[in-house]
Amino acid sequence: MISQTPFQQFLAPRLRTMAKRIRSTIWEPVDTATAVARTEATHEHRFVVDVSEDDFAPVDLGKLPLTWGRKFQQCWWRIELPTLEGRHYLKWDDEGEATLYRRHGEG
Repeated sequence: MISQTPFQQFLAPRLRTMAKRIRSTIWEPVDTATAVARTEATHEHRFVVDVSEDDFAPVDLGKLPLTWGRKFQQCWWRIELPTLEGRHYLKWDDEGEATLYRRHGEG
């Protein structure tokens, strides 16, 4: 909260600083995914080492969110994101339970 001050000339810069600080804490939706691919849904649970590059098929970004399988099925997804400045959050809406594995760096 801004403390009271009798000096009105200091008010505008303080308000700008406060607005900037508040804006930095608000999440804003940004369409950042450049490519999305997924494997077929299956009841046979597979480890990532068992999934090959050929198992992935591209997903039309215009059709997301996507209902992808039945109860207790597993599906692997690959999402390509550009490098962005600052802190960003991925909101994944697939109407199911999901775990995210993040690959660091290239490869």
